[in-house]
Amino acid sequence: MTAPLNKATTYQKRVNASTQNLSAIRNFVSKHAEEQGFSAQKVADIELAVDEA
Repeated sequence: MTAPLNKATTYQKRVNASTQNLSAIRNFVSKHAEEQGFSAQKVADIELAVDEA
């Protein structure tokens, strides 16, 4: 389990609701998850959640 973050960080990305944008959204979320220190497995789990949303 990772330690809790000391502060909240908010990121925004606006895209049209289209499956064509899924890759861009997944990359955006993964990049920021990695920057926040999530493990590779947790990043993969987050990517899966993005794909399923």
